[in-house]
Amino acid sequence: MSKLDWAKILGDLGNHLVLGGERLDAAIKYASMKNPWFTQENIRHALDAIINQFLDEEKLRLWLAKYECSGPRITRRIGAVLAGNIPMVGAHDIICILAAGHRAVIKLSEKDKVLLPFIFGELKYTAPSLQIPITWVENLAEIDAVVATGSNQSAVYFKKYFSRYPHIIRKNRSAVAILIGKESEDQLIALGNDVFSYFGLGCRNVSKLYVPLDYDFKQLLQAFRLYENKMRHQKYKNNVDFNLATIIINRKPHFGTESAVLIEDDNIASRIGITHYAYYKDLASLSETLSAHNDQIQCIVGNNELPEHDLIPFGSTQKPELNQYADGVDTMEFLLNL
Repeated sequence: MSKLDWAKILGDLGNHLVLGGERLDAAIKYASMKNPWFTQENIRHALDAIINQFLDEEKLRLWLAKYECSGPRITRRIGAVLAGNIPMVGAHDIICILAAGHRAVIKLSEKDKVLLPFIFGELKYTAPSLQIPITWVENLAEIDAVVATGSNQSAVYFKKYFSRYPHIIRKNRSAVAILIGKESEDQLIALGNDVFSYFGLGCRNVSKLYVPLDYDFKQLLQAFRLYENKMRHQKYKNNVDFNLATIIINRKPHFGTESAVLIEDDNIASRIGITHYAYYKDLASLSETLSAHNDQIQCIVGNNELPEHDLIPFGSTQKPELNQYADGVDTMEFLLNL
């Protein structure tokens, strides 16, 4: 099947999902019951991003046109170990495997076992003659290559366990944001969405801010207060309360709002409800800092202060495009060269 066939098939799936319906509503409700972090609001937010960015026929065609290859390709069985930190986070990997002409052998996260089988299962309605090349498994076996996503700890295990296969192994990363003190109110509100969407659990959530030495946090905190409704979620509130108590016990300076605690910290990754910040002297030194932590950073939010680092706009971290690959590794290039 050609790549353009998949653009049409996946585009039709996106158009179908836009219509919603009782089956979709039931799947969303059930997934939310199985995992309290997956609120129905968060699931629908993730689904909208997938439909608009990944399941749009025109966008799929433009993306796939960059990967023209000559000669016949062998269909491989590609094992994928998916994360479950936010809803349907593995959708892009599945789309890449299908579009590359391979068969997907998927090990789902225990945290997200409902949504992806439902979404791709809807292909039986939008492409009834298609034998869907996806197998959902508990253990990967009889595979030719692997794409695995997990924590820093699991990545060590994955590299050892899958060493005999061609592989992409991903580990913990977070997003960071660059502020210069001239951001608009709308930009700061959009930054709040980058920080608080999915309760900050995604690898593309902003966990750290870089600010100039004379930065005034007042306007930022006003924007962050718009997200205090996150504290209505009991698990999130419990985590924020615990992490704040730890900071207080350790007598670490901090400030913030009811739902957002800011602390000065060199680390990129932060705990739930905690946002790290660091001061920078000038943009040249900041660029060096970002380069030194490149293996921990998923994406960088800001205006165009550092064009060498490919910044993305405020509010866009959880709306990745098809060519914005996790960890900066081109998944399609990997799959097409097997």
